[in-house]
Amino acid sequence: MKRYYYHTPDGELHGPVDVDFLIREIRYAGLPLGLMVREEHSEDWIWVGDAFGTPPEWKSFKEQYAGTEEWMKPGKVWKCGMKPHFNWLFSLLAMRGRSSCWEAVVAYGALLVFAPPIWLACFCGASVWFESLPFGIFFAFLLGLLLLFFFLFCFIALGVRRFHDAGLDGGWLAIIWPVWIALLICFFKGKLLVMSFCWHPVGGIFTGIATLTAPVLFSILLPEQKRKNVYGEPSLNRK
Repeated sequence: MKRYYYHTPDGELHGPVDVDFLIREIRYAGLPLGLMVREEHSEDWIWVGDAFGTPPEWKSFKEQYAGTEEWMKPGKVWKCGMKPHFNWLFSLLAMRGRSSCWEAVVAYGALLVFAPPIWLACFCGASVWFESLPFGIFFAFLLGLLLLFFFLFCFIALGVRRFHDAGLDGGWLAIIWPVWIALLICFFKGKLLVMSFCWHPVGGIFTGIATLTAPVLFSILLPEQKRKNVYGEPSLNRK
């Protein structure tokens, strides 16, 4: 096992210690994440995150904090390397970073397939649950509306990450989406959605979601940038 020397913030030399000790000291004991270490029997100093066995998440912290006071700030608790229980949910809602074309296709398809039945099940269940209460239908409608906004936000976040992957600002989606909705209202006056819903309610919901989220579908077709851009590194499957 490799062992390393390091300097504390007051300049005192410590070591040699193993990587696990360094990880614990940085996570909980206040050593700076910008710590430089030297391997035993070597004269070269390297950043601790480049040592074998350190959490890969530290590299993302380096991109975010390198060159700032936080990077070398002693006493800051870096609880990195610990995955939150709802990490998948936060990554789905994140508007930072990038999503490749195939990642976006899978996410868009999953949202398109699962969002309508989940919304219907929750709304119908809430209607039955709150039926005996005063204004019960109002609470069911409110729950359905909140869930609808949640799924809409998921679509928006996905579109923003795809724009980032193409090197474009996610704000373009805020321009394209209202224009698209306005065109639907002006040219079709809602007839397409109404006719589809009357023909088949469940199919109409799917058609409505696909139509309203067309700008997100368009973002999937944007060209990908294979290298790092201002929004971060490309996805892991393209490195």
